[in-house]
Amino acid sequence: YGLTAVEGCTPENACDVGLRKSYLDAFYMSVVTLTTVGFGDLTPSSQLGRMVGIPWMLSGIVSTAFFLEAMQHCFLKMESWQRMEDAERISEETFKAMDRDGNGMLTKAEYVNYCLVKHDIVDQETLDGFYNIFNRMCKSTPDAITLEEVKEFQKTLKVRRNGTDWTD
Repeated sequence: YGLTAVEGCTPENACDVGLRKSYLDAFYMSVVTLTTVGFGDLTPSSQLGRMVGIPWMLSGIVSTAFFLEAMQHCFLKMESWQRMEDAERISEETFKAMDRDGNGMLTKAEYVNYCLVKHDIVDQETLDGFYNIFNRMCKSTPDAITLEEVKEFQKTLKVRRNGTDWTD
């Protein structure tokens, strides 16, 4: 068949007279094909070899894609674990930076705030904006809001949007 033709080999007798490959050649060809490298130094020379080669090549592409995806997942998981381990190591300086109200204790909100910023999930400016909105809503108790306070704040926003500057 083309450049790979072997003298005396026909489609009828290809298995009997065709090019014989050793087990090492077959293994090498399998690895080269499955990994999609395909040097071209060994090619199937019979119809049967080509029929086996087609699904083998396609499965090689799929297998390589799944392997690369699994490796990426492992690397991302390792990076995530490393980040979590880093979050567990808190120096005195970091603790003081996390303690936004300066009372010597971390609240859950302060710790979560630190983790969100440290892991680049959200920036500090955005969180500060959320805190400002919360503080503007909060009227009755220092660290909690009621549904009525939320509704009142929403009414205030509607009024401000309809005519006046609401950037304060």
